[in-house]
Amino acid sequence: MLRFGVIIAAALIASLTLAQPAPPVHAKPRIVLEHLTATPGETAWIGIAFEIEDGWHIYWDGINDSGMAVEIEADLPAGWRAGDIHWPAPKRYFPAEGILDHVYEHRVTLLLPLEVPEHARPGRIERVRLSLAWLVCADLCLPEAADLEAPILIGRPGEPRRPSRDLPLIEESRTRLPRVIPPDSIRWEGRTLLLTASNAARVAFYPRRDSLEPVSILDDGVADGGRLAVRFREGDQPVHGVMEVWPIGEGPSAVYRVFTEPPSAARPGQ
Repeated sequence: MLRFGVIIAAALIASLTLAQPAPPVHAKPRIVLEHLTATPGETAWIGIAFEIEDGWHIYWDGINDSGMAVEIEADLPAGWRAGDIHWPAPKRYFPAEGILDHVYEHRVTLLLPLEVPEHARPGRIERVRLSLAWLVCADLCLPEAADLEAPILIGRPGEPRRPSRDLPLIEESRTRLPRVIPPDSIRWEGRTLLLTASNAARVAFYPRRDSLEPVSILDDGVADGGRLAVRFREGDQPVHGVMEVWPIGEGPSAVYRVFTEPPSAARPGQ
């Protein structure tokens, strides 16, 4: 109950302070473009690139004990539509004993797809405006906010699009987006989800905010070797999250999307 009380208190304090967020100091965002032009009838990708001060962190859109994820409101030209934010995989972070968050440190680029209408006029410069609010934390937590704007030139259909100088930030972020998980890497045993990987030194699971709640992601969220067992509470909602696998020896980790329904045999009342 003490941990639950700490979580509720932190959430209440955060919600009150977020009413008047401060200008960015410890986490500074800017809009970055994949290409210098956007094509009518196609999807233009932009990024919100955060530079985060050493010792500070911001939050992933997952189950956290003491923080909340970046919130974005888009003000777009007529006919444009914004898709869902694409969140790179986070890292586990322990701000205090018994508390677990999923965070970003140093830098991160959140990706946002924009649907450009077919009637967009080539040669016209459109402006994309974003309002952001987030919580940035070290030994204390502070609400920060920013209003960002970026001009986007509408190109002609069929013309090659030139990459922007910030394309490496977007490509770096894409390496941390979860890919399709191999079907033999995931299975249920009752209320326990087994995540397995061959030639793995370590496996972790990060639950998204809309996921069925684990019994204890603090205890079950990471394991050495190629097998991770995550227990889940009663409920019918899907398990949604990210599996990260570190290989034995050198080489980058790989991240996979986990989305699975609990087995009907394990659901309450059945």
